[in-house]
Amino acid sequence: ILDYHALDGGPILYVGSPHMAVDGLKTPEAGKALLKMLLAHSVSPAFTYFHSWDVGDVVIWDNTQTLHHAMPYDNDGTTHRELYRTQSRLKLPKALITDEAETKSNNEEL
Repeated sequence: ILDYHALDGGPILYVGSPHMAVDGLKTPEAGKALLKMLLAHSVSPAFTYFHSWDVGDVVIWDNTQTLHHAMPYDNDGTTHRELYRTQSRLKLPKALITDEAETKSNNEEL
């Protein structure tokens, strides 16, 4: 459920999938309840950003630390929407490479 970002060490909470399970609790229901509570907390207003789009807007986010989804919007067919996805690859500085990351990547691009 909890991991840490490879670059800044910040916590990452993985709770977005309805198919997740939590090991180590007494019952599967207890795991589902924990995940439900964590998801509700993570999408609370204090952690939520809503964007009101204007022509020319660009929004960029770190997909490893963001739970996101599109909201319904009115479109009579005259509105054109474009979405581009980009990905960056980087080499981690040796000081930031954990044993796990080094094992996974053999110190190659992540």
